[in-house]
Amino acid sequence: MAAPTITPAGRAPVSRARVRLTGRRRRVLRAAHVAVGVGWLGLACAMLTLGLSAALTREPGLAGAAYTLMGYVGTRTIAGMAIATLISGLVLSLVTPWGLVRHWWVVVKTVLTLVVIVSAVGITNGWVERAAAAADDPGGPTAWLVVTGSAGHLLLLAAATLISVDKPWGRTRKERR
Repeated sequence: MAAPTITPAGRAPVSRARVRLTGRRRRVLRAAHVAVGVGWLGLACAMLTLGLSAALTREPGLAGAAYTLMGYVGTRTIAGMAIATLISGLVLSLVTPWGLVRHWWVVVKTVLTLVVIVSAVGITNGWVERAAAAADDPGGPTAWLVVTGSAGHLLLLAAATLISVDKPWGRTRKERR
């Protein structure tokens, strides 16, 4: 005979039902997440290449064109890739056994993603606008701020990629209990 379930008066038993994806749907979602993440990493490479091209040229027209393209790519294309990567990663973490805060690698990767998004929107895009306004003086200090920001974003995204491959650090304290 099964033991009766004891619940507080007037309350239903608490169930911890989680949505889980398995098989084909999980693979498709993971492939989409990897694809947009790789696309974002490639755009970060393009931003660094354009920033270096603008900073190292002696031609103001080329620097201005590079900054114009960086502004377009940064505000439109990268923003879409970044949001798609964040959303697909959050969905994956919620519908797979990895969880959002169950493993340190997921937590760190999410934080790195948010840092890159916030710094790109809040800081680097402003530097690109200032460098574009000063394109008559290629190689000035603002040009190198753009290069530094782009290199930093590329390094953070590369670190997030390596973390997702190696999955280091184990479970969070909450999950070890």
